Amino acid sequence: MIKLGARILQPIVEPDRKKNKDVFKSMLKNKSPIYYKRTVNMIINWDRKQINDKIIHIHGTKDHTIPIRNVKVNYKISKGSHMMTLTRGEEINELLRTILAH
Repeated sequence: MIKLGARILQPIVEPDRKKNKDVFKSMLKNKSPIYYKRTVNMIINWDRKQINDKIIHIHGTKDHTIPIRNVKVNYKISKGSHMMTLTRGEEINELLRTILAH
């Protein structure tokens, strides 16, 4: 049921759903139901109180799966969605090179 819900809802809520549409559909279809159950559980029951300073968080401003208002980020990708590693890979790689150079 969770897998079916993700396959129906995520393409609706993600702004990049039309970019790489076949890859996106394939990713949703091929993930196991156990993966969906675990990830949904982790998101719903997330209870971290302290932020680890060693973690660098890069987040898209248009991520509708995990909205930016719900997380503390170090770097924002303007108009980046939950799929931004697929749709904005070059931009993210450049940011990572900059971060790692320091």
